[in-house]
Amino acid sequence: MELSTELLRTFVCVSEEKSFSNAAIKLHKSQSSISTQIKLLEKQLGSKLFDRSEHPPELTEIGRAVLQFAKEFINRTRDLERDLKEFSQGVSGEVRVGTISSISTYLLLPAIGKLLRKFPKLKVSILNQSRSLLFESVRQAAVDFAIVLSDREPENLAVKLLKREQLCFVVSPENPLGSKEHAVLEDLAEAPFVVGLRGSEYAQMIDRLLRELGLNDIQVSIRISNWEGIKEAVRAGIGLAILPHFVVERDLDDRTLAEVFVRDVRLQANIMLLENSHRRSSSATVSLVKNALVQSIVE
Repeated sequence: MELSTELLRTFVCVSEEKSFSNAAIKLHKSQSSISTQIKLLEKQLGSKLFDRSEHPPELTEIGRAVLQFAKEFINRTRDLERDLKEFSQGVSGEVRVGTISSISTYLLLPAIGKLLRKFPKLKVSILNQSRSLLFESVRQAAVDFAIVLSDREPENLAVKLLKREQLCFVVSPENPLGSKEHAVLEDLAEAPFVVGLRGSEYAQMIDRLLRELGLNDIQVSIRISNWEGIKEAVRAGIGLAILPHFVVERDLDDRTLAEVFVRDVRLQANIMLLENSHRRSSSATVSLVKNALVQSIVE
């Protein structure tokens, strides 16, 4: 059986867009051309990939299995194209890095800037996703590797601990907790907190860590979806927050935030490098970017 990369790309696009017409627009083809390609792929496979009686069309059970294969095949084909380009042009091509937005902003961009100035043919793409989606992106080779912050290691991935990152209790400089030599857990139990959105992975991690300290019912004054918003809420005096040191380091130095030192409490999480243990890239360009980013974090 010979499967065309173009047919698989069309199939993935229709699956993601959940529409033949939207896929046609995205791929700059006619809708009839998209339909013909899907029918040809179904003929080659001997199975229906979509249930066209549903609106939007739903993947069949076989279609879902083929979709996972198609994504991996396309990503590996892209890797091969990049590797071949390296042989002829040196350090070049695209390296795909998965992470969360704050890690890319605070830890990765300075190192990436240096790399791009040194290797102008290099392209680095950053995919910002939640941790669970990043885990899946690594498994499917949608990214070459990922860098995440978590208190738990994912399953079925190669994990390398890069750094134990301190999680800081921070308040506005006017908050009395910031001027205490040492706060105690009772102070935290009485303090209003600024936290992430309910159900978000970082908020869940903080909840787990606080429960381990015996703080099961903290007072939540406001929930915000990103760390920058949380910092601004703390700066405005709305409450206490727990944030990674790399996020608040400059604010603490500038004294626009104050750290609360809690007696006998030290919260930490892991900054980890994640790779697909079955499909680690042999690309020299990927290794170059990976090593540069890892070095910028562990220094």
